[in-house]
Amino acid sequence: MMIGNGMKWIIMFSMVAILLTGCGLYGPEEKTEIDPPPATLESQDTTGSTLEVTNVNPDQTSSSAENDQDMKTVKFTIYFLDEKGDVVPLTMDIPKVVGIGQEVLNYMIVDGPAAAMLPAGFKPVIPAGTKLSMKVVADQKLAKVDFSREFLNYEAESAADEKKILDAITWTLTEFPTVEQVEITVNGYPLTEMPKWKTPILGPLSRLDGINLELANNIQMGHTTPVTIYFQRTTADHEYLVPVTRLIPATEDIAKATIEQLILGPKSGTDLTSSLLPSTKVLDVKVSNNLVVADFSDDLLGFNQELSQKVIDMIVWSLTENTPAKSVQIKVQGKTETLKENQSKPIVRPIAINASLL
Repeated sequence: MMIGNGMKWIIMFSMVAILLTGCGLYGPEEKTEIDPPPATLESQDTTGSTLEVTNVNPDQTSSSAENDQDMKTVKFTIYFLDEKGDVVPLTMDIPKVVGIGQEVLNYMIVDGPAAAMLPAGFKPVIPAGTKLSMKVVADQKLAKVDFSREFLNYEAESAADEKKILDAITWTLTEFPTVEQVEITVNGYPLTEMPKWKTPILGPLSRLDGINLELANNIQMGHTTPVTIYFQRTTADHEYLVPVTRLIPATEDIAKATIEQLILGPKSGTDLTSSLLPSTKVLDVKVSNNLVVADFSDDLLGFNQELSQKVIDMIVWSLTENTPAKSVQIKVQGKTETLKENQSKPIVRPIAINASLL
């Protein structure tokens, strides 16, 4: 049964409210006001700019033997769990093979090809021994994945953990520009709920279902907008970006709301940080064609009066995730003169994310 996006979010909100109540997963105290008119975040293909081979179909690769010899691997972003249990993207080199979509999923299996590549504390979400097959319904941009029964042996200590397994699979497959939705079956039978904690699966999965989901304060059921923002996590050995989908009061200005939530920062207790000073103000945000122009107060430059790469990464990844734009022009007090030369021009969403961890 197909469920409309509006109704799906009402059901999802109710489920998430139950899952997250008492778990400390509500967002930080609101410090800014977000426009109240309700809106629905439309499905969009934001994966093309994160995939080096944007024309690769998950069912196949190039048929040119000569090209295969020239490039035996491709860069692809796959989602894993980190030591804190959050879903984190890692761009890695994987073999360029026929049926690359299925190969990508193989990298998500415990004890699979990615085992020797992952940094300490990271792990795949699909249980060891799971067999799988996959096909894409091109006109629906729908990936159909059938797992063997071993998939049901997943590890989850809560319903939130179950959702993160689904998030990792969904966000990985939607890195293909030809995939916007994912449908999961087990031994050919539709998976309508995760069996251990009864997390429902409401129709085809998509990025609209969010990732590492949390709730902002003062939200009303049926009047929310999801925004996915990228915060930083620092460990003894690594520093990397973590996407978080926060349900906020409904707004039509998603780009501005995205920046406001970045400035508001991560919720307490997550070990996530934001490099944007809380005093930073959003002066203007405009979206046109493939470009977002974001103008900030000079607090964006921080105490050193210099735009850091950390700030750039958070802004560019967040804005290009929530809008159709593929690049971001950053301004300070309406100008670019205070920025370095390579920062004063539109910044394209990078191909790779967190690749330095490997």
